[in-house]
Amino acid sequence: KEECIDVKVPVMIGDNVSSYIRFGTTLRYLNEELFKNIIISALIVLFLIGVGIWFSWVFAKSFSMPILKLKDAAVEFGNKNFDYKVEIITNDELGLLARTFDEMRKNIKEYSEHLEELVAQRTRELQEAYEKLKEKDRIIQMELDFASKIQKGIMPNGGYKWNDFVIFGYSQPMEKIGGDFFDIFPVPGGKLLFYVADVSGHGIPAALVTTMLKISLLNISFEKQDPGEIIEKLNERIRIINTDMKDQVIANYLTIFTGIVDKEGNMMFSSGGHHKPVIYNQFTKEFKELPDTEGAIVGILEPDLYMCSSSSFKLEDGDKMFLYTDGITERRNLSNKELELDGLKMIIVDGIERGLSGKKLLTYVLSKVDEFAEGVPPKDDYTLLLVEKIKH
Repeated sequence: KEECIDVKVPVMIGDNVSSYIRFGTTLRYLNEELFKNIIISALIVLFLIGVGIWFSWVFAKSFSMPILKLKDAAVEFGNKNFDYKVEIITNDELGLLARTFDEMRKNIKEYSEHLEELVAQRTRELQEAYEKLKEKDRIIQMELDFASKIQKGIMPNGGYKWNDFVIFGYSQPMEKIGGDFFDIFPVPGGKLLFYVADVSGHGIPAALVTTMLKISLLNISFEKQDPGEIIEKLNERIRIINTDMKDQVIANYLTIFTGIVDKEGNMMFSSGGHHKPVIYNQFTKEFKELPDTEGAIVGILEPDLYMCSSSSFKLEDGDKMFLYTDGITERRNLSNKELELDGLKMIIVDGIERGLSGKKLLTYVLSKVDEFAEGVPPKDDYTLLLVEKIKH
């Protein structure tokens, strides 16, 4: 038997019970109906939760997608892709931001295109300017090569033989042309004049001074045969040039050693701020020292203040006199050590003890100077002149 629920309710008319209403059902039926209501309620709750989640997703997507698009646009702009368009069509703040972003994209694209055109134009202009400079440099280098040939051409080439003397010289500019110079030429009285000069600076200005120097000494030596007086006259001419160029940065100064010798070896010499030559006799195997003379650097002092004295010296058979510029003794090696005068003397003695003389001796000394430098390029012009009195 099933459990039942029986409910009876009286129907009252006044104070009397007129009838009864009776309702009865089984407990099983009630449980089944209750279970159905619970299931329906659960489904309704799940439906409402799903709808809520869907609305939340739609809302989140509508808010986050524009931000992600703006992020992608920023990445594209960073990669210089200014054709990337931000597609956000809303009337809220994100839409306003997107439209502002797109306007910025257009402005940057326009500016970038204009900048590229400007850079291309400037590049073409720079290339044209470079080509012009390159052509000018080619012409300058060609002219410098020509000037170098001229400068070498006006210096004695191939040695000089005069009575009992043989003279060989070599000059190497640091650049194509330089300020070192030497010359040898006969002067009145049956004598021979030789000199080595070192003009301040390098390049074209110094080279022009050496050309002027050659012409001046040729002219002066026909008027004066005293080396000191020749240098004083040379100082006067250099001062005239410096006075004319007083407003220029470049000023001309030089050191010079000048000797005038007769066929017996009697030499008058003078120095305008230049170091003394190295003299070594191959027979006595001794160095000789020239007397001191008075004479400052040429071109600094006014003519009335400048004085240059001369002295005399007898060159004997076997004497080998080396006139040089400081580019020789100041040559440095990889250890930054200078050759110095003692180093030059050792090379000279070594060459003479090997039985070398004349051009071979000069070439040997220069090669040993280069060998000392260990490949370090010279920092100055250098010149070496060998005056040798041979024995008959």
